[in-house]
Amino acid sequence: PAPPPIIGWTMTCGRRNQRMQCRNCGLEIADKALICYRCGTATTEAKYKPFEAPARRSTSTIVLVAIGAAVLVLVGWFLLHSSGL
Repeated sequence: PAPPPIIGWTMTCGRRNQRMQCRNCGLEIADKALICYRCGTATTEAKYKPFEAPARRSTSTIVLVAIGAAVLVLVGWFLLHSSGL
């Protein structure tokens, strides 16, 4: 994870404004800025992470499941026909 922004204090027209430095380019930016206006780097981590699709099953897993299902069907067919029903 990226380090937190560096925060400092400046005096503007007799009042204190909290300022921070961009963690990428070092430019002093407003404390409530979401991105640095020089380089575009975000000042905080994203609140919500983008959706990540679940990993796909491998082909070998799908083949094994299909073979297992086919074996079960064949065993069931054999048991039904061999019992004389």
